[in-house]
Amino acid sequence: MGTVPQSVQRLGEGLNCSRETRSDLTNLLQNCPFQSGKATLSSGTVVVPCAAITANSVVILSAMSSMTAAQNLYVSAISAGVSFTITDVAGTSSAVVGYLVI
Repeated sequence: MGTVPQSVQRLGEGLNCSRETRSDLTNLLQNCPFQSGKATLSSGTVVVPCAAITANSVVILSAMSSMTAAQNLYVSAISAGVSFTITDVAGTSSAVVGYLVI
C-alpha cells in the first residue's frame, strides 16, 4: 500500500470538503497502491518499472522539461505488475517526465 503524500492529503482541504469527506479520501488513497516518480525519455521512449500497475491503472504524465507541441506524451504499453512505457509522438524527445500511477 502507498503512503499518501502531504500534497495529496491536502487535496480534500483544497476542494473545501467536509472533515468526513477528507477522511474518506485519505483512507481511499492509503489503501490504493500507487507509484509516482520521474523518468527520462531516450529517443522518445522509456520503460518504467512499476509493480503497482494493472491493466486498469490510470497513468498521469507531466513533462518536467521543455518539449515541443509535436512531442505529446502517452502510455504506449502496460505490462501488469511489471512496467509501463512512456512514449512521445515524435519519437525523438529526451525530456524528463513526471508520472503518477493510480
